[in-house]
Amino acid sequence: LTIVLAIDTSLSTRKDLKLELDSAARFVRSILRKQDSISIYQFSEEVHELVPFTSDAQRVDAGLKRAHSGAATAMYDAIYLASLALSKRHGRKVLVVITDGGDTVSKTDYDEAVRAAQIADAIVYSIIDVPIEASAGRNTAGEHALIQMSEDTGGKFYYENSPEQLDKAFREVSDELRTQYL
Repeated sequence: LTIVLAIDTSLSTRKDLKLELDSAARFVRSILRKQDSISIYQFSEEVHELVPFTSDAQRVDAGLKRAHSGAATAMYDAIYLASLALSKRHGRKVLVVITDGGDTVSKTDYDEAVRAAQIADAIVYSIIDVPIEASAGRNTAGEHALIQMSEDTGGKFYYENSPEQLDKAFREVSDELRTQYL
């Protein structure tokens, strides 16, 4: 099992970033086995690989501690780059994206991102952070794109607006991957 965990660290997710990183660390400890590998990406105005593929949970924890907030959101660039990295790996490939769904600066568009995920044979799980569920100004286009991408790659999507829902979404992804993997 090879996983890329891509975490949105843009300004719009800043208030939830610590909770997301803590929950991501718990997810990694629950899913990672010595024969598996995981890589951690953060994305804001640029995409950065915080941790290259590893099966060492301590390296992942150290990488998560280096995550920092940025301004804009390059979500499609992150999906595209993570998919390219996964395409070079063998076995089951999974991309878990934690974001509010907005994309403001990607050079890659939706079609290129989803095509890269499909070519890599990666299953995309989207955990969508809903900052203000009923906000009249809320842009849902990115959410709908993530939902479609998850469905098109055989993955699932989850909405979260609390730490409990985030942990629950990670648990469900972990349970599903572990069940499918076994």
